[in-house]
Amino acid sequence: MDCKTKNPKKIKESFLLYNSYWEPIEGLSMKERGELLTMMYKYQINNTIIETTDCVKMAFSFIKSNFDRDNDKYIDRCEKNSLNAQKRWHPTASKRIQTHANNADNDNDNDNDNDNDTTISPESSSDSPQTIGNKSKISFNWESKLFENVTKSQKERWEAAYPAVDIKNELLKAALWQESNPHKRKTNYERFLNNWIMKCQERGGSKNIEQEQNKELKNYGI
Repeated sequence: MDCKTKNPKKIKESFLLYNSYWEPIEGLSMKERGELLTMMYKYQINNTIIETTDCVKMAFSFIKSNFDRDNDKYIDRCEKNSLNAQKRWHPTASKRIQTHANNADNDNDNDNDNDNDTTISPESSSDSPQTIGNKSKISFNWESKLFENVTKSQKERWEAAYPAVDIKNELLKAALWQESNPHKRKTNYERFLNNWIMKCQERGGSKNIEQEQNKELKNYGI
């Protein structure tokens, strides 16, 4: 069969078939239905229109309008996703970590208790560890720049409560924020970290985010 080629479109991995297509397809012979199916795939894959019978052309004309509409929506969505991906990799995106920290910090400040920010002598290598019964409170070590006394059971509780969050990665981010804000030390780091991780979960989590971003950027040729 001869083909008439139009301008190529962005190829999708799939396309939709609606029940409403059955009405124009029902009156076709089995051979014509095969040609119609071939025409649909040719149009979706390389945007070509094959030469066929008038009956098949008529049936395809009803389907083509929906194909064009769906393809236009797909292209618009790809362009928006590409723009959003570029924004996430923009240098200003690093400011989101600071916003994240401020949200957690504000939550801590607004809790109805007496745990407020406290100023600790810069000479101290770590916030003084305190204990509740036999359990040491979570503290921040200013030499290692890491949180201490975060138990395995505490991490497991966070993982169960916030399944979309990479706990290890978020603890490192929180530690980097604390290192950059030495005058905003906490007297209750467990609550601070819980609020930090909860905010991450509410924004959609952080697991596999790098892989997803790389995949998305690859898809849009970035």
